[in-house]
Amino acid sequence: MSNRSSLFAQRTAAQRAYAEKRITQKQYEDVLTAIERQEKLRQEQQSNTLKKVHMATKRLLKA
Repeated sequence: MSNRSSLFAQRTAAQRAYAEKRITQKQYEDVLTAIERQEKLRQEQQSNTLKKVHMATKRLLKA
Protein backbone atom coordinates (compact mmCIF):
# COMPACT_ATOMS: atom_id res chain seq x y z
CA MET A 1 0.00 0.00 0.00
CA SER A 2 2.85 2.40 0.74
CA ASN A 3 4.10 1.94 -2.82
CA ARG A 4 0.70 2.99 -4.15
CA SER A 5 0.74 6.03 -1.84
CA SER A 6 4.23 6.86 -3.03
CA LEU A 7 3.16 6.72 -6.68
CA PHE A 8 0.18 8.94 -5.89
CA ALA A 9 2.49 11.42 -4.14
CA GLN A 10 4.87 11.37 -7.11
CA ARG A 11 2.02 12.05 -9.52
CA THR A 12 0.72 14.89 -7.33
CA ALA A 13 4.20 16.43 -7.05
CA ALA A 14 4.65 16.25 -10.82
CA GLN A 15 1.27 17.90 -11.41
CA ARG A 16 2.18 20.69 -9.00
CA ALA A 17 5.62 21.19 -10.55
CA TYR A 18 4.10 21.35 -14.03
CA ALA A 19 1.37 23.77 -12.91
CA GLU A 20 4.03 26.00 -11.35
CA LYS A 21 6.07 25.75 -14.56
CA ARG A 22 9.06 24.20 -12.75
CA ILE A 23 9.13 21.36 -15.30
CA THR A 24 8.31 21.22 -19.00
CA GLN A 25 5.40 19.33 -20.52
CA LYS A 26 7.86 16.74 -21.85
CA GLN A 27 9.33 16.21 -18.37
CA TYR A 28 5.82 15.93 -16.93
CA GLU A 29 4.85 13.33 -19.55
CA ASP A 30 8.07 11.40 -18.86
CA VAL A 31 7.28 11.34 -15.13
CA LEU A 32 3.74 10.11 -15.79
CA THR A 33 5.05 7.40 -18.12
CA ALA A 34 7.52 6.23 -15.47
CA ILE A 35 4.78 6.17 -12.82
CA GLU A 36 2.52 4.13 -15.11
CA ARG A 37 5.37 1.63 -15.64
CA GLN A 38 5.88 1.38 -11.89
CA GLU A 39 2.15 0.79 -11.37
CA LYS A 40 2.08 -1.98 -14.00
CA LEU A 41 5.14 -3.61 -12.43
CA ARG A 42 3.50 -3.52 -9.01
CA GLN A 43 0.32 -5.07 -10.43
CA GLU A 44 2.30 -7.83 -12.17
CA GLN A 45 4.24 -8.59 -8.99
CA GLN A 46 1.02 -8.71 -6.98
CA SER A 47 -0.59 -11.00 -9.57
CA ASN A 48 2.43 -13.32 -9.57
CA THR A 49 2.36 -13.50 -5.78
CA LEU A 50 -1.34 -14.36 -5.79
CA LYS A 51 -0.73 -17.10 -8.38
CA LYS A 52 2.04 -18.58 -6.24
CA VAL A 53 -0.17 -18.54 -3.15
CA HIS A 54 -3.00 -20.15 -5.11
CA MET A 55 -0.75 -22.93 -6.43
CA ALA A 56 0.73 -23.56 -2.97
CA THR A 57 -2.76 -23.75 -1.48
CA LYS A 58 -3.84 -26.25 -4.14
CA ARG A 59 -0.78 -28.40 -3.40
CA LEU A 60 -1.48 -28.32 0.33
CA LEU A 61 -5.12 -29.27 -0.18
CA LYS A 62 -4.12 -32.26 -2.34
CA ALA A 63 -1.71 -33.55 0.33
